[in-house]
Order: sequence, then structure tokens, then C-alpha cells
Amino acid sequence: MRKVGDYKFPIEVFRSDDYEAVTELFVRINSAGTRLRAAELVLAQLALRLPGAIVEKLEEALEAYADVGFELDTRVLTRSLIAIGTGQSRFRYLAEFWKKSPKELSAIWARTRKGVDGAVNFVRHNARFESSEWLPSLNALIPLASFF
Repeated sequence: MRKVGDYKFPIEVFRSDDYEAVTELFVRINSAGTRLRAAELVLAQLALRLPGAIVEKLEEALEAYADVGFELDTRVLTRSLIAIGTGQSRFRYLAEFWKKSPKELSAIWARTRKGVDGAVNFVRHNARFESSEWLPSLNALIPLASFF
């Protein structure tokens, strides 16, 4: 433990005002180093393509779901967005997804929000689940969101 203080940690300084370059660097470094979930890397890319808007939209959605007893997280919303936007759920195959314009990404988010709304309403009203705690996994909402 004492030798930790003697270890020379590498530090790279990256100076840039280019938001895209900074986001790309973040994704590259963290995909090989610090263990981040794929959904977190996707969120970084979304923040680049829809600056500010995606955070506000996600927070607004999460608050609305919490108000009805469904404590969702950004990973579920991100996975739903990818499933609805690509027709598949694998984060590995997103090259075409990232070529979409901000307008297209906003439209996909609108469809995602409508789909997740439908999934939450379905389990609340049809399955009579009183909260997200009744779900075996929050991921169970993703196929329903894609359907709706």
C-alpha cells in the first residue's frame, strides 16, 4: 500500500474546444480502460449529437415515470432508444445509427418515449403492477417499448 504513492501514473493532457473530438476521445479511452457500460458510452455519443437536449429529455422522462411508481434508469431508456432506432438491441452494431441527423435522432427519441410510455402503462393497467419493483428486471420493458 505504501508504494502506491510512488507509482507514476500516466497523464495525457488534451486541449480542444471541439466537442466532437472530446467525446470521441472519451469513448475511446473509456471503452478500453475504465469499465463503463455500453449504455453509458452510447449516452456520451447522444450528448454529442443532441447537446443538452438528451439530458433534459431523459431527466423529464425519468421524473414522469417515477411519479407513477416506476423508477427507471437511463440505461433502460438508452437500450429502448437503440432497440427502436435500429430494430435490434446490440450496442455493437450502431455505425448506421450514428449517421442519423439530429432531427432523425429526436424523432427516434419521440418514438422511444411513446413506446416506453406504452410499456409502463401496459404493465400498470393490464398486468396491474403497482411499481417497477414488481418487474423481474427493468429490461423487461424494452421489448414492450419496441412493440408499442
